[in-house]
Amino acid sequence: MLILASLSGIQDFLFDIRESGGGQARSLRNRSFRIQLIAECVALRLLEATRLPYERLLFSAAGKVCIDSKELSADAIRAVRAAVVDMERRLLRETHGRLRLSVALEELTGSFVEQFERASRALVVNKMRSFATMARGAETWRDGILIVGERWDANAEADRDAELGRRLVNARWLTIRSSNGTQNGMSTETLGFRVSLDTNEPAAADGLVSCSNLAEPETAPQSIDRRLFHPRRLARHVPRDVHAQPIEFVDLAVRSRGARMLGVLKADADLLGAAVSATLGRNSGDGMTALRTLSSALDRFFADTLEAEKTRRDSPWDSIYTVFSGGDDLLAVGPWNVLLDFAAHMQRLFDRFFGRAAPSRACATPLTISAGVAIIKPKYPVHLAARQAEELLEQAKGDSSPGATEPRNQCAALGSLWKWHDHDTIIGAGKQLAGWVKRDGNPHGVVERGWLHTLLELALLRRGQAGPEYTGVHPAVATSRLAYHVARNWPRKRDQPRDNNQRSQNEARTWIDAILREFDQFDTTTHVETIHLPAIVRYAMLATRSGGSEDRS
Repeated sequence: MLILASLSGIQDFLFDIRESGGGQARSLRNRSFRIQLIAECVALRLLEATRLPYERLLFSAAGKVCIDSKELSADAIRAVRAAVVDMERRLLRETHGRLRLSVALEELTGSFVEQFERASRALVVNKMRSFATMARGAETWRDGILIVGERWDANAEADRDAELGRRLVNARWLTIRSSNGTQNGMSTETLGFRVSLDTNEPAAADGLVSCSNLAEPETAPQSIDRRLFHPRRLARHVPRDVHAQPIEFVDLAVRSRGARMLGVLKADADLLGAAVSATLGRNSGDGMTALRTLSSALDRFFADTLEAEKTRRDSPWDSIYTVFSGGDDLLAVGPWNVLLDFAAHMQRLFDRFFGRAAPSRACATPLTISAGVAIIKPKYPVHLAARQAEELLEQAKGDSSPGATEPRNQCAALGSLWKWHDHDTIIGAGKQLAGWVKRDGNPHGVVERGWLHTLLELALLRRGQAGPEYTGVHPAVATSRLAYHVARNWPRKRDQPRDNNQRSQNEARTWIDAILREFDQFDTTTHVETIHLPAIVRYAMLATRSGGSEDRS
């Protein structure tokens, strides 16, 4: 028998945090860990009900669990169903019903591929019947509506999350014990288990179900049965200050170039379902191993490889805050310019492991990844920022960038959409344009910042995207206006530049002349910087904005 389980409502629960009083970064970190912990306890409860060893867990990542339970007795099946009912009741109480559990049990008939697909379909159906197991209790349901007996106390929940966060900051070990085992005064209840976060290596005790090393996931404790140690990558990178304390979003934004803004990156693998089906089909004789291998490879990439990139010595990514990273997706927050660079780095790493040229790819067909990057003020409600990033990700997956014939394998940011192979050109041009802008401390400034606004307005006008002040102005007018603007304002080229400043003038004029040549053919040209001129200018405008009080609001 195959057991599939899935938590629903993860994103809504994750961002349903108290926004007043600041501390969004801290609250997000705590809530993210709590979700991971709940998912881990779901896997342990199901294994406990079936009395199976941890090795039968095919995967547990991103709120999804798959267990190869072979043949189960009628008593074991009843135990699983009873565990599911109990977990649903606890989720109703512990999360006020915002997290929902769906479980599907599929008999061992046909190939593993057929079994997995049947279980997946059953799971989809069960997700539409959340808390259906409680429908028998008249005191719980009324006129088809689930009635939660206890009033939700948002402040009490925020305080619980804060307490979890305080222990999480310095915790090195996670221990999960049965509720009737040895109790720890600092433990909390999660789905019927007692969970402890400790700085010291835990000792053996009765009722121990699982132990994980948060600091070094592969290093087992000395005094605990090796079978109870489970390498789970539950800790996520948190930027810290010189005193090793976590940094809040407002202070993180100060690390940005120019505008004190944050970037919110949402990314996940493209067409993963099709890749899973192809992988299982190619390995129909040993589908369980193939599924475990692919799921493990994806989770290891997001939860381990990317996290290691942020924590290595002198990493340029150490200011990126991981909200969640595992399964096949990522949500991260950081200085806006750092996050745009990291997005390309992430894609290159992903392609190295799962792309067409990957030497030992875990999937039968190549995988690509898409991303959306929203740029926000540091005090902007994070759930709205995540929704913007999600919408941009959907755009990257559903729309084709200019000149492309297919969607996906793209990045959506700065009001534009592009294929990854153009990312470095676009962001590099934005950095170069910013480097030419006149401002304090820039000896190579040869372009007035106001010219960027003119350039953006004309680029949008030519594309028919200008604001209401251009109502009635034909888009074609933009080309002649740009030619006049360049001739009147931009520096002229010198045949023999005498110093770096004059060389910068030549570079800037060469760049704008190339833009001007292709400006009128933006929808047919192959010149990347003309196609994505608005995104380039927006980057330069952000990078050259002075960090004033308006950026902290």
